[in-house]
Amino acid sequence: MNVFMILVLIMLNACSSGGSSGGSTGVTPTPASSIDQVIPRNNATDVSRGTNFSIAFHEPVQASSLQSQLVAWVTEKSEDKVNKINNSDIIVLTFVGLSSNGKVAIFNLPKSSDLASNAQYKLNINNELIKFKNGRSIGSGTRIVSTFVTGDVSSPTAVLVEPSNGSTGASLLPSIQIAFNEPVLNINDANVTLHVGSETGDTVAIKTIIQGDNNTYTFSPSVMLSESTNYYVVLGSGISDSNNNQLAPTQFGFTTGDFAFPTAMLITPLNGNTNVSIVSSIRIAFSEPVLNINNANITLHVG
Repeated sequence: MNVFMILVLIMLNACSSGGSSGGSTGVTPTPASSIDQVIPRNNATDVSRGTNFSIAFHEPVQASSLQSQLVAWVTEKSEDKVNKINNSDIIVLTFVGLSSNGKVAIFNLPKSSDLASNAQYKLNINNELIKFKNGRSIGSGTRIVSTFVTGDVSSPTAVLVEPSNGSTGASLLPSIQIAFNEPVLNINDANVTLHVGSETGDTVAIKTIIQGDNNTYTFSPSVMLSESTNYYVVLGSGISDSNNNQLAPTQFGFTTGDFAFPTAMLITPLNGNTNVSIVSSIRIAFSEPVLNINNANITLHVG
């Protein structure tokens, strides 16, 4: 009995050993760290809005697996499950290529997309779509591999508040006000100039530029402007925000009004003449074109 039991145990152990040596049919577990490095790095700040994205994998991956429709994307949403966010909430990245060793994948933004300034984004990947060279996925599900913040790379913009751009009838001593969309630097008479006739016409001297509320600046010409004349406010690229984003050269224009009263003179007969013919024609000349010439506004009196 004891010998029999020993033989049975030996046979069972042999079967068990043979079963395990036959190899497993399961998928080899994905390494705990399938990604070595991501750019932009996690918690990076001041990231360019047009940045390229790179992911360095622990081992070579299949380029064909990176060409799927939704391998990598960025979103401002905290949810990384693609089936829980709208397509309008994500920017799908375009696969550019692999490094020579097959480990570093490069992605970029589609031409029609750009990241916002001063915004937090999350770089997501679909683990199941990305395949190592041996055909296995780098992991399961989707995951956020980097959270980063873009920098302020937007150039400031300006509007002409008073007189408004393209306006007519402006004062001959206007108070010219410019408003910017953000705080700016280098507002001075080198970067803010007033020209007559065209954007490159003669420069008109201006008084001290005064800063107001809400990123506004006001100045006046040092001399009275001419009537019915085009003037241009030119803002130079020396103006920038605190992140050194320069203002694109900007021009605004306005036209002054006609504020002089017309004058008139008596041509025939001359004013003060005597011995004038009783049938003489009377001619009047004005200093400029006038309106409302009629017998209600022009009358002849005796005595």
